[in-house]
Amino acid sequence: MRRLVRYSLFGILTCYSLLLSVYLLAYVLPLPQLGESERIEFLDRNGDVFFESNFDKKSTWIDYEDIPSNLIDAFIAIEDRRFYQHYGLDPFRIAKSLLVNLQSGSIKQGGSTITQQYARNLFLDQSKTLTRKLYESFYAMQIEMHYNKEQIIEGYLNTLYFGHGIYGIQKASQYYFDKEPFELSFSEIALLVGVCNAPAYYSPYLHVENARSKQLQTLYTLYSQGLMSEEEYLVEREKELVVYDHSSDQVLPDHSSFYKDCVIYELSKLGFLEGNTLDHGLIVYTYYSPEVSAILNRSITAHVPSHSDIQVSGIISEPYSGEVLAIQGSTDYTKSQYNRALYSSRQIASTIKPLLYYLALESGFTPSTTFLSQPTSFRIGENEVYSPTNFDDIYAYREIPMVHALAVSDNIYAVKTHLFLGSDILYNALRSLGYDQSENIASLALGSIDMSVFELNQLYSLFASEGLYSELSFIDTITDRRGNILYQRDFEPHRLLHHDTTLIMNQMLRAPFDIHNQGYTTPSLLGFEPRVITGAKSGTSLWDSWISGFNPDYSVTIWNGYDENKKMNDSSLRRVSRLVYRDIFNMLYSKDEVGPWYVRSDGLIEVRIDPKSGLPDSEGSIYWYKR
Repeated sequence: MRRLVRYSLFGILTCYSLLLSVYLLAYVLPLPQLGESERIEFLDRNGDVFFESNFDKKSTWIDYEDIPSNLIDAFIAIEDRRFYQHYGLDPFRIAKSLLVNLQSGSIKQGGSTITQQYARNLFLDQSKTLTRKLYESFYAMQIEMHYNKEQIIEGYLNTLYFGHGIYGIQKASQYYFDKEPFELSFSEIALLVGVCNAPAYYSPYLHVENARSKQLQTLYTLYSQGLMSEEEYLVEREKELVVYDHSSDQVLPDHSSFYKDCVIYELSKLGFLEGNTLDHGLIVYTYYSPEVSAILNRSITAHVPSHSDIQVSGIISEPYSGEVLAIQGSTDYTKSQYNRALYSSRQIASTIKPLLYYLALESGFTPSTTFLSQPTSFRIGENEVYSPTNFDDIYAYREIPMVHALAVSDNIYAVKTHLFLGSDILYNALRSLGYDQSENIASLALGSIDMSVFELNQLYSLFASEGLYSELSFIDTITDRRGNILYQRDFEPHRLLHHDTTLIMNQMLRAPFDIHNQGYTTPSLLGFEPRVITGAKSGTSLWDSWISGFNPDYSVTIWNGYDENKKMNDSSLRRVSRLVYRDIFNMLYSKDEVGPWYVRSDGLIEVRIDPKSGLPDSEGSIYWYKR
């Protein structure tokens, strides 16, 4: 028993000594000036700052003396009851949160103090990793060793995020109530305290019931801790939840949120978010275009039905360079921060066909090569029979050329081409391009491979760049705050597709818009063509609607559908991606511009054909053939 006591005492003394040593180190090491810390700045392609990691550039600082005491007391009561007793870390809070989380088997409660949250706001990103937590704890110790409690709570309330792009209590009180902080009632303070816990969930502009429930819960806590009298509590809890109406605001919205997340993702891949490389902070020069991003956002917003949970994601990149100009991961960032364009993989359906037909052209096919379009069952191996169908079971019941099959997205033609070439041709081509998730099966010709919007745009950028490959990128250069270059993108495009064959394919991708392909069924993109010349292919199923297309200036990929593979029973919803695509290109150019298109090489000839038969026709459409 004595030995156990000695070991326990020794362990306690060792931990205590270690903790004292860490605090001593935190005191000795210099802490950057608050507000001038190791921040990361993101610059757009115009050289303007569109994100700072510490606090929003539009925030308004309010001094401690001007912050009402009841507001300060409310935040301390809810966020960190022992704020004035601890030195950055609260062992009682940490122990309690560990116990709650162990009992629930998940992360139900956090142990961060106000000082830790302030350290995270200033110096770190929002990732949930052990490394980030350790840095957060040490920075909190440093802050406590160098600054008093008044300075800490002042900085905390000025860098706190309240959703909707609002940082700081001054801006928050103006945004939510059109008031100064000293004018706020207890019920209004309770709402703001609740919102900062999870802005996407507790914002009254997004979820009124959640906001009201959290407000009442916070009011009761303030009453139970003696910060309100019973009379004040009874009056405040009965007040109606009323926030400022922003419906008539003319402020230009910020569309950079998803792009910012992508830059952070790329920084992480490059190893710049480990903490040890931020001695002088970072300045990140990106390819973000505010103008193009606004067009992408407006196009999506214009075609998403109100009160619908349909999701839309998209990306716009620049051919030849691989520079990503804009990205949108959901219909509305304030409602869903999940970046579907980057992380969500869905079956790409018929958008695979341009790659299949490119391989066929390389194998000797021409735009006029024909196959019979009719219901067909294919014997795969000894025991398997594969029976694909066309959309709505519509068939030509005659020989159709490749260009017409592409225009109307004939599935029978695609599978026949796939099996004629050998299914391994498309499979190996995808793997050589880095798409390892494909399977060597017959349905691969119809897009039975999952890709993200980002990955599909990378594939179509190959065609847009005339066969040259450049990896899509968000970041051009990274420097420290002294101007020293820490990273520069190594931009060297290399050829992956044959130049002339790619040009033939690009010209064929105008067929889905071509009225001359109107025959046994309608071209898949007829009526959705922009004013400018583009080549594009759609892909549609009951669950997903895709379109990917381009011209020499822009490569655009749009997806829409429901999360969790919910079916789109309303056929009008499957038109959303095409409408968004059309509007994007219309807004990228002025009304009198037709936009650039590709120049036919000397190795190709121009032929007017009837695309329904593939035969020459002086009144037909122009497609390109090898000389």
